[in-house]
Amino acid sequence: LKLSLPQGTHDSDLTRKDHSSDYPSLKTFFNKMGALAFVTDICLCLIFLIWIILVELAIIPSNKRGFICGDISISFKLNGDTISTGLIMSSILIPFFLIWLVEAFKMSGQSNRIPLWKRSLYLSMYWYNKFLIVFSVHLAIVEAMKTLMGESRPHFLDTCRPDTAVNCTIGTYISTFTCTNTLQSNQVISDSYRSFPSGHASVGSFEGLFMAWFLQKRFPNIRSKWLVPILQTLCLVWAAACGITRITDNRHHWWDVLFGASMGLLFATLAAKVVCHNFRVFSTSYSDEQLDTSSLHIRNDKHLLSVSTNGKDDVNSHLP
Repeated sequence: LKLSLPQGTHDSDLTRKDHSSDYPSLKTFFNKMGALAFVTDICLCLIFLIWIILVELAIIPSNKRGFICGDISISFKLNGDTISTGLIMSSILIPFFLIWLVEAFKMSGQSNRIPLWKRSLYLSMYWYNKFLIVFSVHLAIVEAMKTLMGESRPHFLDTCRPDTAVNCTIGTYISTFTCTNTLQSNQVISDSYRSFPSGHASVGSFEGLFMAWFLQKRFPNIRSKWLVPILQTLCLVWAAACGITRITDNRHHWWDVLFGASMGLLFATLAAKVVCHNFRVFSTSYSDEQLDTSSLHIRNDKHLLSVSTNGKDDVNSHLP
């Protein structure tokens, strides 16, 4: 592969900022992503979403592990949810609006023929698309682990009321049982043995770290030294609250929360560092109309190169 500079282009032009081409038109945006890649992303998200719904509604049954007679750790009362499942799932919309707001604020001082809301929206869609893909994979894995492990929640005995737990010998392991509680739905009873790992802690940690990382890398430089740290602290407080309330609500054991939070932090790091490339924006020296759908990204230790194969060899360098 031969790389050459366009005629009349100097080395200093490689790092020159051209704001008009950083945020291409919507058509170019999808062309550059690739129609097939975009459709694939949507299909994957839908598949993962269907899987999660089927598991949460107990349509796909969970594995039922036994329990030890007289186990105090599963003898607590069901206290409800401080942070409901609906709230934790709807919270995935907040990152999109926060990302959009930050990108709009970052571009507000730039002069460009493309309206501010469009430029910020397109780039926000780019980040949020990557957020959703990794989030969906991460949550699908969490749900699969919950289904396979089948660990009893702290309120298991109160919710399930297993028939074999009435006259059992303290300390004996009971592998076969039938839940006799007719006051709870099948979904609630099935959920009583889906404790490990904590989905709430995992989702909260993923969202919290991802957004704190995004704010660190993308928030524009302003005079206030405290705004970004305060916003990052709020993100991490949300992550901590999602985990701690699961313990105080008697919905999870502490090890469920610890493992779930660790998974969320791991996948958030993967999303920000690897998938989003530390939230770098790849620029080009040509206008958006000349961007080609066959643009390739080549990485080396010192430069990020974008090579276009539309008949005009175009080399763009972005120092890390």
